[in-house]
Amino acid sequence: MGSVGSTKTTKAQRRLAEAVRGSLVADAACMGLHWIYDHKKLEELVKDHVAAPEFHEPPSCPFYNSNDFPGHYASGMPSPYGEEGLALIDYMSEKNGNFESGEDFAKSLFEWAQNYKGRKNHATKAFEENVLQLEKDGADAWYPACGADDAEANAFWKSVIVTARYADSPECKEKVEQAIRTHQNHEQSVEYGLALSKMLLAAANGKDLRAAIKEGALGDLSQQVIDKAEASAIESAADDGTEKVVSFVTAYSNELFADGEPDMFRNVKANSCGFPQSFVVGLKLCLDTEVVAAEREEGFDKFAYALRRNMLTGGDTCGRIPIIAGLMAAAGASVPTEWVGKTECIKTVDTYLEKVAKAVSKSSKV
Repeated sequence: MGSVGSTKTTKAQRRLAEAVRGSLVADAACMGLHWIYDHKKLEELVKDHVAAPEFHEPPSCPFYNSNDFPGHYASGMPSPYGEEGLALIDYMSEKNGNFESGEDFAKSLFEWAQNYKGRKNHATKAFEENVLQLEKDGADAWYPACGADDAEANAFWKSVIVTARYADSPECKEKVEQAIRTHQNHEQSVEYGLALSKMLLAAANGKDLRAAIKEGALGDLSQQVIDKAEASAIESAADDGTEKVVSFVTAYSNELFADGEPDMFRNVKANSCGFPQSFVVGLKLCLDTEVVAAEREEGFDKFAYALRRNMLTGGDTCGRIPIIAGLMAAAGASVPTEWVGKTECIKTVDTYLEKVAKAVSKSSKV
């Protein structure tokens, strides 16, 4: 993508645009196998196409389907995470590619949530409740009190979308934080979302993926995530494999949740959407892919490999998407054309990215 529409863009801008595009494409590709924590069930579902589990049909998430949510979750459609990402994209498209403020986004997000007929998660439900209470109390402003007290992977979607617009602006950190706090007013969501933003910027500006990940440390929490991901990364392609990733997840789950959880949860909870586990597992899958790619022939499809490994890892596959797809694309990996063609929302995403390119070009001339 040498340019977006007729607007000239830098290499870093193109990579960050592709990070957004790749995240929505990968979300659709992973949706059919989302939130499957039972690995035996997952293995049975993909046994006939384990080498290419993307766009699994019929979509088999145990928590949502197109029958329970008509108009949502057919093959090629976004997951609930992707739909939240599109809510932000729609808002910024209406603002000609800009993010005006947390207060302004809160108004748009509330209208979207009130009309949304897909599967609402905890953060969105709590956000709605907070807004209604603020209205009842006669509050002068919604932001940031509207944000849910929620520390989960939703923050990553705000990060990749807003970073692509404000990468060259001193406002980038502030804008990313506002987008996150509008929905999730929680310090962990903010720190991890900003950490991913720093990683994306470093990768898009030419750092190799391992170095870009190191750039993400903002404080003790994000540094601990990076250290854990690096320590868990494989040393050679011979060490790779779904069983070994699953073994890591099981061990990490027991490390994090040693007490107070039944075995059925304790053994898989590191595969969930919460922090720090969603960030650690996502970064590990990126780092493992880099190791494998270094030992493969030229032309190895890093993007597809990392996302397929994510699908076979199971659990909250779609929550980890902006980490894996975002960083892979920001570092220069190509999004598979075949996957793009199967992604229902791609025209919406591309139209938004054209507006972002124009907004960036306009702001650079001011």
